[in-house]
Amino acid sequence: MRGEVKDEAGNVLQNVTILQQKTGYIYHTGFSGTFGIVAYQRTDTLQFSMQGYFTQKVFVDADKYVRVKMKQLPASAANSKRVKLSSLTKNLDREDQKEWY
Repeated sequence: MRGEVKDEAGNVLQNVTILQQKTGYIYHTGFSGTFGIVAYQRTDTLQFSMQGYFTQKVFVDADKYVRVKMKQLPASAANSKRVKLSSLTKNLDREDQKEWY
């Protein structure tokens, strides 16, 4: 199975995560946004995901070149997945905080 992944503007997307559904194996697109996966069955479903983009599942025929166009998430949705850090020393008094440093 061979193909390429681009965004809506036609820019190549590198390092897109590709999950091969039948095997559970994970692959990534290369520098030029392309991928090649050895498949023992003629058809499969590939799941494409990348931070900031909608996840897509595409039914793939190994005899055909796959062109995937990924759609960007709205800015508010992309930012909502950020991990927030917490402080262990936030509510401690000054003397107790000194023990942490």
